[in-house]
Amino acid sequence: MKKTLLFYILSMLLFSQIAFAKNNEIFSGIFTYKIEGDIENGTEIFSFANNKTYRHRKTTIAKGNIKVESDMLEIDDGKSFYIINLLEKTGSKVSHPSSKQKSESEEREWLEQTRTIRKKFFSEIDPIVDEAEIKKSSEITFFGKRCKVITGKFFKVYKWFDFILRHEITSPFKKLIEVTDMKVNIKIPETRFIPPENITYTNLNMEQISAMIKAIMSSTTNKNK
Repeated sequence: MKKTLLFYILSMLLFSQIAFAKNNEIFSGIFTYKIEGDIENGTEIFSFANNKTYRHRKTTIAKGNIKVESDMLEIDDGKSFYIINLLEKTGSKVSHPSSKQKSESEEREWLEQTRTIRKKFFSEIDPIVDEAEIKKSSEITFFGKRCKVITGKFFKVYKWFDFILRHEITSPFKKLIEVTDMKVNIKIPETRFIPPENITYTNLNMEQISAMIKAIMSSTTNKNK
């Protein structure tokens, strides 16, 4: 659970500074995905507004006879990041790195640290962060969009702007995540991104996040012994 939370936090920190800030064409949207694989099958609905400062991701997965649901809301108000578990009514609040006065070199250093952490610890969740695993890239028209095809040792991704439309994993288990419906630059009700009032928040600072990373490092090292 801590690893998943940390993934969301690092994603928000990284995306706020690079990917979404550069996208001046897609400001809102709703993407529906199917998930098929050897172990799990299901659906995911990803919606966003205001150039992704508001993001909502609802996932339903079936693993055999077990049904697993996830309903996550992510908000960046310019001062803090909020990662909210709507099912558990809990959330984490992280101060925005850019809310503190930083030099340009400090911002670059922070961005590089965020990239490194994502690459080191989350390649099995987000394999695109591991640039070394990318074998080749090309282009293809998929779902009516001109996509960049990124091929790695165990994965292939179709990417349109900052959006992954198709993600195929071949090892250790086969898994396919593929868009089935997509609407962009549409009006989305603001109520979709308003968290309930009864959310219990945990305030996290960068020292605590660093401690979480160290705990994951220690756990990973011990498992590999």
